[in-house]
Amino acid sequence: MKKDTLQTIAERTGFSKSTVSRVVSGQGRRYRISEAAISKIQDEIRACGYTPDLIAQGLRTRRTNTVGLTIPSIDNPFFASL
Repeated sequence: MKKDTLQTIAERTGFSKSTVSRVVSGQGRRYRISEAAISKIQDEIRACGYTPDLIAQGLRTRRTNTVGLTIPSIDNPFFASL
C-alpha cells in the first residue's frame, strides 16, 4: 500500500495541493481558507493517518528544530532526568 501524499489527499477532497499543504501546516486561517474546507481536509488527514515527513521538511527548509545538549555526566541524577 502506498503512503498517502498531499496530492492524494487533494484529489480525494477536491482541493488544490497548496490548499491542503496550508491546512496541514496550520496556516489555513492565515490564507483565508474557509472553516468548512479546513474541516473537510482535516477529517481526510485523520481518516488516512497522514503525517508530514519531517526529514523531507528539514531538507527543504534546512532547519530541523532540534536542540542539542552537552552535559558533563549522564550519571548525575539531575542530567539523567533531562
